[in-house]
Amino acid sequence: MISYTKISEVKISHSYFDLEMTYPIQLKLSAATEQWVSKYGFTVTYFRDNIIRLYTQNSGDLKDRFQYVEKITGENAFVFELVTEENSFYQYTDVPVNELGRLVFNSNEGTKVDEGQIDLGKGRFEQGEYTKLAIIRLYFKDILSTEIFDLSFTARKTQWNYYIINQSSLDLSEPEITGSEEVLFEGPEEVILPNKQTALLFSSGLTLIPLSYRPKYKFKLVNNQSGTGRLTASRKIQKTIFQALPNPDPMNLEIKNASNNGDLASPMYVYV
Repeated sequence: MISYTKISEVKISHSYFDLEMTYPIQLKLSAATEQWVSKYGFTVTYFRDNIIRLYTQNSGDLKDRFQYVEKITGENAFVFELVTEENSFYQYTDVPVNELGRLVFNSNEGTKVDEGQIDLGKGRFEQGEYTKLAIIRLYFKDILSTEIFDLSFTARKTQWNYYIINQSSLDLSEPEITGSEEVLFEGPEEVILPNKQTALLFSSGLTLIPLSYRPKYKFKLVNNQSGTGRLTASRKIQKTIFQALPNPDPMNLEIKNASNNGDLASPMYVYV
């Protein structure tokens, strides 16, 4: 009976998703690595909780075996490529939008966060034409002293723009978007849409908000009205116009400044 011993693992996280979700991405061995892995007694196992584990079926000194593999094959690392069938991954992940390239994660460029644990960081962007979004290299010398490699992706942050189209002629004399102390929306500003409709634009301005699979912010559209009470001459009455404003669609992005990859906006059109 063949027994396997775990030698290391990769934990994948993405701030766009909830922690308990299985992400629509996969790390697959590169063609070059796949040629020698099983031949020299190694195997890779993929788990649903976004973890990849490396195993060896051979006993003996791992360092000696790595040196032997490098001598015979010239390879000194396990190389993985990021694979996804979800096109929106490129939209909701914080990667450049105006450039062709891929993210590079090298274990020897990571940060030691604990004994036996390395954070691979945000990756280094490498320009060029590649078919995969990212490449991950786990070097033999780092695997010898590392039990866990953390591979993290960050959700893209955008400027959120709400276009309010008042097709019901509601009283919007003092409209406002509320719901979070962290985000104060600028506006409203009256704008003309490409279809010639008039809209009120509320924008998060310089405050960029991260995209998320499940809404983390709950904004609502209200209108502030003046009213008269029994004990006071006047008071503000806040009337809710739209209880739950939509969150952005990651596939719908606008480049606000072509010279700045981070200057992106998420337009949302709300009819009231």
